Amino acid sequence: MMHATLTARWILTVPGQAQRLWLSCMVASLLVSSPAAMSWAGDGCRPGDSIWELNTRSLPDCPQLASEYCPEICQLEAGVWSQQSIESIKQRLAGPAGQRLIVYVHGNRMPHQAARERAQIVYQSLVHSTHCEAICFVAFSWPSEQTERLAQDVNRKKLRLNADAYYLANFIRSLEVDKPMGYLGYSFGCAIVCGAQHLLVGGSLHGYHLDEPPAMLYSDRVSLIAPAFDQQDLTAVGQYSQVLVGVDKMVNLYNSIDPILRRFRFFDRSTSPTAAGYAGILEPRSITPLTADRKLVQYDCRSIGRTHAELDYLTCPCVLWAFRNVAGL
Repeated sequence: MMHATLTARWILTVPGQAQRLWLSCMVASLLVSSPAAMSWAGDGCRPGDSIWELNTRSLPDCPQLASEYCPEICQLEAGVWSQQSIESIKQRLAGPAGQRLIVYVHGNRMPHQAARERAQIVYQSLVHSTHCEAICFVAFSWPSEQTERLAQDVNRKKLRLNADAYYLANFIRSLEVDKPMGYLGYSFGCAIVCGAQHLLVGGSLHGYHLDEPPAMLYSDRVSLIAPAFDQQDLTAVGQYSQVLVGVDKMVNLYNSIDPILRRFRFFDRSTSPTAAGYAGILEPRSITPLTADRKLVQYDCRSIGRTHAELDYLTCPCVLWAFRNVAGL
């Protein structure tokens, strides 16, 4: 126990690059630290779990509501990604003993292969830290490669986020999930998560809506890491105003010294938004920041330093609460 405490203190004091190196080594050591872990280290999947990818990178930026779109679905088995059907995921979720669905959405500037690798790191961190029940881990892969200069790239991606929220909401509806699930998002991925949940409860998002929202809501869990959207977006005047209707609990990890999100207001000079990943989400029923809404719990992760890197967030002790939340613990 003393060794673990000293290690935790050490990682909070080293620079971001050293933290990421330490995290990679720690993940590797966790995978071989016990006989049980060694049995699934080869393909990266714990017995009883399944790892999937929902890929929208080839889908249009402006989908038509009357059209049907089919994201590519792949499963990771024995270290290899292979294309599968949606029915394969449904079988994993079916029945009282079915796996718990957890959807993870990565952030910006992630090429396809990098997104797959990041999803596996997040999955391993989640299951090792929570020892949760069997899960169906779906990594949502959206077209986030950098294609332009920073300002132009961010503005184009902000428009694409709405389309991907629509794609994700349609996918969740088609699964016909009959139990609570978890959503885990990072940076721009948080906007996709909140947009999808907003649509699933009957909301409208910049012209997108579901013709047939799910017949029943199951009190899902949502965890956001460094969300790159306006801190007012969950209020009555925000674009995700309905998101908490179908949510049992939301955890938001923000960093009040994040150097990237501190400049978030410059990407839209007409509204000068303050990022929810920099100053926290405004309490949905007021304009007061960081108050104790029953469904909303927030932690300032400034102990990780001046960083916006996802791997740095995974070294923060508070990430355990985000993981426990989506796992339903």
